[in-house]
Amino acid sequence: MIEDKLRDIIGRCVGVPPDSIHGETTFGEDLELDSLDFIDLILEVEEEFHTKIPEAEMIDLRTVNDLCGWLASHGC
Repeated sequence: MIEDKLRDIIGRCVGVPPDSIHGETTFGEDLELDSLDFIDLILEVEEEFHTKIPEAEMIDLRTVNDLCGWLASHGC
C-alpha cells in the first residue's frame, strides 16, 4: 500500500510512469534528481503521508525502498 502510493507520488513529481518505479530505483542515479528536486519530492511525500522526515535522516534515503521503509517504520 505504501509503495503503491509512493510510486504514484514519485511518478507525478518526476514525470515518469509509476509502473517504471521499483523498490531499488534510486533517486539520484535512476531518477536523476538533484538535491532541490529531491527536497521537493520529500515535501510532497510529507504532505501526502502527513509526516515530517528530519533533514538528518533524508541523507539515508537513496532508494524507493529506503523511503518506503522509513514511512513504514514511522507508522505512515
